[in-house]
Amino acid sequence: MNTRPLFCMDTHAIYWRRIGSSRLSATADQVFEDAIQDKAILVVPYVIPEMHDRLIALAGKRLGATIVTKDEHLCASQQLTCLW
Repeated sequence: MNTRPLFCMDTHAIYWRRIGSSRLSATADQVFEDAIQDKAILVVPYVIPEMHDRLIALAGKRLGATIVTKDEHLCASQQLTCLW
């Protein structure tokens, strides 16, 4: 049984991590570090630009994953678990 936490990644988080941007929070950065150390699993949903928030929300909810995002709409949803 897998006991590692599961995180659904917003593409902004991935991009900001890749370029080393200060826009990535320390908490979100730690999620990447945990995955590198095999302490977490990251999921990146396929993104269709006009529906990306809905797809990310759907993937996170379906997988029971925490969504790593700064998106205000996703974070405001009481049906999702988000962190930034």
